[in-house]
Amino acid sequence: MQQVTDLHELAAQLQAAQRDVDSARSVVAHDKQERAGSLAARLVDALTTTQPEAVLNAAQARLAEVTQKGRAAAREWIVETARQRLAEQAADAGQHRDQGQRLERVQARAGQVRRWLELAQEADSRLSDARRACESASTTELLDAASKSKAISVLSCMSTSSAADLIMRAGQAVRALAEALPKHAEQASMDLPGDLCDLVVDLVFNPGFDVLSWFNVMRLGDAARQCKQAADKLRPLLDRLAKLAADAQAKAEQERAALQGIEAPYLASAAAEVPDVLWVPTPSGLGSLFQFRYESERGV
Repeated sequence: MQQVTDLHELAAQLQAAQRDVDSARSVVAHDKQERAGSLAARLVDALTTTQPEAVLNAAQARLAEVTQKGRAAAREWIVETARQRLAEQAADAGQHRDQGQRLERVQARAGQVRRWLELAQEADSRLSDARRACESASTTELLDAASKSKAISVLSCMSTSSAADLIMRAGQAVRALAEALPKHAEQASMDLPGDLCDLVVDLVFNPGFDVLSWFNVMRLGDAARQCKQAADKLRPLLDRLAKLAADAQAKAEQERAALQGIEAPYLASAAAEVPDVLWVPTPSGLGSLFQFRYESERGV
């Protein structure tokens, strides 16, 4: 951990670097003024880096380096000092630990629901792609039936093959969603609606949702209609998952704000002790440092 004496040393280095920059700027300005009356000197000035300018560039680079190092050290010192002081206050530390664990649980739930939503969106997209492919292949099939063109026959074969592939992918996407969703017992333990996966389970095991039976050159129109029906059955679940994901994210933000509310006084107190020249915005939270301490206590 950085010591406050280290911060004062960095502050002194930064101030010295700033003085070097100011001095080098003065030298550059004086150098340019002395040669302002000479056209040749001004031309050389425009095309080359003079020695005073090189010194200024080096001083500015040093200032940037020390500033970055000092401010990074200040941020680290604020967070670590606040963490340490919070840990010394038993009541606040216990409340912080409980709130941190509550936030972990809510974030885990939000992440899981977000994953289900992504799978539902993927299934919906695949069904739409399959429906459009079937409609296009059906149209091409009609043209092939009315034409003797070999080019159209090849195009029809390609369209039908593509439709079959997209139908297969749509079926796989819906099954992946159904397998990912929790069973009713798991839903209860996660405080989720008990009928969350009913529609998808029904969709997957409904005899109408049979990928092999869809792929029939003479039934592409039927396949397109079944894709639409499947998407229509999926949409209520998609909407429900979208709402669950939004609610879970809002809950996670609420719990995070509560955690940061416990940390804020300690962070503000530590930030007030940082030398002015090393000023940085007060961190919004302790981040993972306190998290790691709690994990080690639990033997993780």
